[in-house]
Amino acid sequence: MTDEYNGGKAYTKFLKLFRQNLIEQRIKMDRKTAKIFRIKCIMKKCREKHKWELLARMCYKYNMKPVNEAYYD
Repeated sequence: MTDEYNGGKAYTKFLKLFRQNLIEQRIKMDRKTAKIFRIKCIMKKCREKHKWELLARMCYKYNMKPVNEAYYD
């Protein structure tokens, strides 16, 4: 039985993997949030420069709704 349990090392290894998984999920979420923010900024610039076709394509591609100016204030 000590071979399977390995003197508590299995539990510490499990905790280490669990913590690593949490950190990876946070990094992934941060990257996703950064990408969405970047896309929304580009969409805002398209609106300011009256590039409506590009704005419409981006809304369709990234499945986002165009928002009005009050969203950014």
